[in-house]
Amino acid sequence: DRQLQKACTGADGYTFEPLLEALSGSLQSDLNLATLENLVIVNEKLSDVNMPSDALTAIRASGFNVLCNGFPGVLSSGVTGLTTTMSAISKAGITPYGAYASQEARKHVTTLQTNGTTVALLSYQSELTSASKKNSSTEEQQYVIAPLTLPTIATDISAARAAGAQIVIV
Repeated sequence: DRQLQKACTGADGYTFEPLLEALSGSLQSDLNLATLENLVIVNEKLSDVNMPSDALTAIRASGFNVLCNGFPGVLSSGVTGLTTTMSAISKAGITPYGAYASQEARKHVTTLQTNGTTVALLSYQSELTSASKKNSSTEEQQYVIAPLTLPTIATDISAARAAGAQIVIV
């Protein structure tokens, strides 16, 4: 949020590394994931939802290699904002999951190989913020986030298993 951004602002711009350095030695597994409840859109004003891309570098340096970006404000800047955010996350060397930039993307399960094990990553959302609803169509809302319903979750777990997932993280 803005207070955090202000606290991490120095003479040379943002410095998020000190904020996360305590985690650096703690995250020692092959798969370290968190939920990112922010967008990363360089050309938009920073806000409680839109954070600077510098933070992604610090997140990656602290040991996180996977970020779920399914959160109620995911469509606050429309599908374009989501696409930009997912690209920034990937550019930082982190795997994004949990929101889908197209209907076609929604059909595919996000999987990773970890020490010879295929891991599927699934995420579900039951709510969107008013800004997300305002800046997206009903059709986009239906594919960008997976609905938090038992039939959807069961279908997706089956699809993940069919895609070769040995472990499914929901």
